Amino acid sequence: MLKVICVLIFLSLFACTNSKNNDINTTNNDTIVINSLQLKYAKWFAVDYYKNYKKITVFNPWDNNSVYWQYFIVNDSLLIKPNKNGKFYMLNSSLDNVLQLSGTQVSMFVELGLLSKIKAVGQKKYLYNKKILSNSKIIELGNEQNLNTEKLITKNINAVFTTGWDKVSDNFKKLTELGIPIIYSLDWQEQSPLARAEWIKFIACFYNKEEVADAYFNKIEKKYLELKTKVEGLKNKPTVFNGNSISGTWYVAGSNSYLVQLFTDAGAAYIFNNNNLKASQPLSFETVYSKAKDADYWIASGNADFSGADERYKMFKAYKKNNIYINNKRVNHLGGNDYWESGVIHPELQLQDFINIFHNGVLNNSTLVYYKQIYNKE
Repeated sequence: MLKVICVLIFLSLFACTNSKNNDINTTNNDTIVINSLQLKYAKWFAVDYYKNYKKITVFNPWDNNSVYWQYFIVNDSLLIKPNKNGKFYMLNSSLDNVLQLSGTQVSMFVELGLLSKIKAVGQKKYLYNKKILSNSKIIELGNEQNLNTEKLITKNINAVFTTGWDKVSDNFKKLTELGIPIIYSLDWQEQSPLARAEWIKFIACFYNKEEVADAYFNKIEKKYLELKTKVEGLKNKPTVFNGNSISGTWYVAGSNSYLVQLFTDAGAAYIFNNNNLKASQPLSFETVYSKAKDADYWIASGNADFSGADERYKMFKAYKKNNIYINNKRVNHLGGNDYWESGVIHPELQLQDFINIFHNGVLNNSTLVYYKQIYNKE
């Protein structure tokens, strides 16, 4: 009798524990992971598959890799629980009327055949995609801080795709309370070009497009690695630096950033390769000049022709040799730059550009896609 009572107590405790840890409203044994999405490079998200739902987890790079947000894509409406801060529940393939606030994700939607799902964007003037710009039915709702939440609700927007930051805006908190999922992508926090591109698999999971995303990523990964091998044996590694002076401060790329990874894979030596940073580092003009004055190449940003730029630019060897390049070759009449839209999911084209810049002639019949050369006027 005592043994029976002990067993009953054990089962009761197990049931309570299991119920407490269960994220989905289900009474059957649906808490066992059947499969997980295999990622090769990306580290800030994960996907687990269960019998009747999938769990998509975004990790927090600002808080010791803790959970930033979780999304539960369920097959049955009976499994849905109320949305709350940190967790969203939604039916499989129900996100057919979305607001897209990230140009990078627009390009992912295009590659996955999901462009028709986008019913609203932040501001069209920042976008490059011609189909979105020419579609009068796609409305503009403003940016994260100045979002027209009233119009968003009246237009029946059922999800917001956006970029995640270290703090959630008040507008997004308000939408969360109203039950509208905010789907945060942290692709920009990845440190390698292929890791950033792999976030197309994150978007794909919300629409059961995993196979499409996998095929796409495998294709561009193969091309990227093939291009990388073409310069691995070259002894000549030209030196390069990036950025430009803005209000007296020069921001150079962190040596652990995706941009420096591209420089390295393209067979170049980055001048500031020992700062061990992922984010950009602010430096004085004098500091940059002391290290980069004799560098072979300059990957710039900002004004395309350097009009009104600092006169001291002329002292750099790269300026004198016309070896300055900028990533605005594909810019439309509104100012939308395709580098910030499709560049992330085309790291192979970025790498191709840098190989053409640093090792002209290595790639046959290849022209620059995102970058163009700036010529000084002397």
